[in-house]
Amino acid sequence: MKTKTHFAFRIDMWDDVGGSIVEHVAGVDDFEVAEVTYRAAVARWPMARIMCLGRVPASCTTAGNGWRID
Repeated sequence: MKTKTHFAFRIDMWDDVGGSIVEHVAGVDDFEVAEVTYRAAVARWPMARIMCLGRVPASCTTAGNGWRID
């Protein structure tokens, strides 16, 4: 069995200027799981720049503690 590397949503921790990924937190295919995972990452690292990027049905990003649907 191959390890899955492509997901509908990915949650990443970025550096302070948003120029590069510091840590890949999670990759998930379900929107609701992505939202819960994102919120858990923000709660765990409240001062970090956490971004949740997704293909469909939504993308969400934050520079602090918000969830924005594009």
